[in-house]
Amino acid sequence: MELYSSQARSSGVRAHIKAYGKVQGVGFRFFVNRRASASGVKGWIRNADGFVEAVMEGD
Repeated sequence: MELYSSQARSSGVRAHIKAYGKVQGVGFRFFVNRRASASGVKGWIRNADGFVEAVMEGD
C-alpha cells in the first residue's frame, strides 16, 4: 500500500491511499470497509484500474 497524502486535522487524520497488487477479487474492499466501520473511521473505497483507492478520516 502506498500513502500518497495525509493531513493532520484538529479532529483527527485524513489519508488518501492507493493499494496496488492482488487487491481485486480477494475481498480487500470488504475487509477495509468492515475494519474502518468497527474503528469509527469514515470515508470511501473504490476499485480503480489496477488498484484500490480509499480516502479515510478518523481520530
